[in-house]
Parts: sequence; structure tokens; C-alpha cells
Amino acid sequence: MGQKSILNAYCPLSTRCCFCVNLRYGTIAIAVLGFLMSIFYMALLDAEEFLKDYVGMHPVTALIIVHTYAILGVLMNAINIILFAASFTYNEFYILMYLWFAIIFFIFDFLMVMITTIAALSAKKALFAVAIFCGDIAYWVILYNFAFPAVNGFRRSIHTVVIFLG
Repeated sequence: MGQKSILNAYCPLSTRCCFCVNLRYGTIAIAVLGFLMSIFYMALLDAEEFLKDYVGMHPVTALIIVHTYAILGVLMNAINIILFAASFTYNEFYILMYLWFAIIFFIFDFLMVMITTIAALSAKKALFAVAIFCGDIAYWVILYNFAFPAVNGFRRSIHTVVIFLG
């Protein structure tokens, strides 16, 4: 009995993106939307004052969070360009890079959101804390249920074609 990879075991598959679009075009759309989202993450560099003043976060913590998101935004920008190119060249390795980066990004994002949520709760900004936490959970649920299955399904379809052609 062969050993299953983590992505094959835990990342769902889809035969269509958003129930109606073929996987290649869905992967292209995901790359473009991810590129736009990466610009948002890079723009969070200007949120330092908001985190210090409104949320009541320690200045060093606020600085670390905004710079972490800026770095992740630049990396996310690059990885979405790679995903965009991979969808045209049918490059399974680049799609795997995207999926693994998404897992690493999730870890950092969840950590940053938890720190921000705790800081907001300690500053008695419960509504903001709940909004940012629930918004982040909703973002990742949508990605896990719609984007990742489409990208992983596209990767698996490429892998299947390579096996049949090889």
C-alpha cells in the first residue's frame, strides 16, 4: 500500500471551478484574484498607525505584523504570477509551489490574525476582534472549499495527462 502525499490526502479535488468553469480557466481566475489580493496585503503596510491607535497594539508588534503582511504580499504576488504562468504551461511543479505556499501563508496569516484579535480584545474592541477573526476564517473556508480544490484538481489533471502520455 503506497504512502499518500499530504496534498493528496488533505487537499480536496474538484472537476470544475465554482461548479461550472473548467479547471484551467478557474486556475487562471484564481491567480488573477490572488494577485489582486496580494496588492491588498502589501497595502497593509500603511495600517501600522491604525493598529497602534485604534487597536491599542504595542508599536513593535504592529510593525512586525504590517511588515510580515507586506513580505507575504510580495511573495503572494510572485506565487500568483507563477500560478498564472503554470496554468498556461501546464507545469505541475509550479502549481505544487502555489499549494505549498498557501499552506505556509495560512500559518502566518492565522498567527497574525490571532495576535491582532487578542490585542483588540485587550483594548476592549470586541466588535473589531470578532470581525477580523470571522473574516479571516470565512476567507480561508472559501479558499479551502473553492480555490484549492480547483487548483489541486488542475494539478491532478496535468499529472494524469503526463502519466498517459509518458
